[in-house]
Amino acid sequence: MVEGPNSPKKLMRIAFFADDARVYPEELTSLLEKLSADQHRVRCFAPEWPDHVAKLATASGAETDTFPVEIDKNWVLMPQRALRGQVASVVNGWTPDIIVAIGPTNALRILPTVKPGHAKRVAILDRFVLDDTAPEIVEPGRIVTDADIIQLAKSCDVIVCHTKQDEHALAAALTRLAPKRKPVLSTAAGYGVNTTLLKQRHLPSTSGEVTFLMTAPLDHWKGVMDYSAAASLVTGRSTNAIFRLQGAAGRTPNAIRYEDVLKPQRIDPVDTTVGMAQAIANAHVLVVASHHDGLPREMLAALALGRPLICANFAGSREAIDERINGVIYEKGNASALANACDSFLRRPDLIPAMGRASRQKAERKFSEDAVLRSYLRIIGVGA
Repeated sequence: MVEGPNSPKKLMRIAFFADDARVYPEELTSLLEKLSADQHRVRCFAPEWPDHVAKLATASGAETDTFPVEIDKNWVLMPQRALRGQVASVVNGWTPDIIVAIGPTNALRILPTVKPGHAKRVAILDRFVLDDTAPEIVEPGRIVTDADIIQLAKSCDVIVCHTKQDEHALAAALTRLAPKRKPVLSTAAGYGVNTTLLKQRHLPSTSGEVTFLMTAPLDHWKGVMDYSAAASLVTGRSTNAIFRLQGAAGRTPNAIRYEDVLKPQRIDPVDTTVGMAQAIANAHVLVVASHHDGLPREMLAALALGRPLICANFAGSREAIDERINGVIYEKGNASALANACDSFLRRPDLIPAMGRASRQKAERKFSEDAVLRSYLRIIGVGA
């Protein structure tokens, strides 16, 4: 029977898998709310669920559950095979219609356990680097090797990238390594930004001073030490620069201590109880110093709030910034280049209002959450 426009919509069971439960309230709330409002049944899996994070996820209409990421090697003869078996039991035990794995590690851990045709297999590669282009400092679990590419080709029906550059790089790798098994590739502009909720904010008053802000977890790959070194260089030659850092606890094993960033340099800490949007609104310029990244939420928030950006040269920055129109891109990992970019705003602070307006226009034109949400619904297979 052919379904017409008034045919009842098929309700789906949709499973999401993420390494860190915080990704659900931080990035996916609107998507989860929309899926739940459309009466799809949504279950969010993570290795563990802090109570407050679980409450936020369930408030969006989703169920929460856990899945194993390691196994006691002392008690199992073949631990990797045993772990795969446990993961398969979790994945297939709920019999989802659609499985969405977030990040390359999860895509490689979860999706190979699902037989083709049993469920639609979607991988969101939100920030990844190919092995042959990886920078010196990389977030753990984000490097994708040639062997990984071949496995993704076998295990995914759809792969979602967050930037066109990443999609093109992945397409070339798939053509080279697995030309007969290419999944559908698509791009979604990060997770979008709610331009209705985050309105353009007036710039803080200034008497010739320019306030720079970084808001990021204290991890090396986020370029925190580059920001610290640049702050030292700039404040050593200018009295008009104010540097602030809102640094949540790092999420990697070799995370940076707050005191190591603040002590030698002239950086003012911003308490993490201050909302990210408010911290950005209290500054003139947002700095995103990641050594690799997609479209981090602080970048999209700054665009919506009408703030110019200084960003390292990674895939997402080249989509969010029009050079010298709404921001500046510098060579990643180069503290001197970052300092020079800050100096350019100190020399011409009169350009900041126009650059801020250009950022807001960019957010509305390219990163509106409504448009991005429609992209995900179409990609997942539950929207027009």
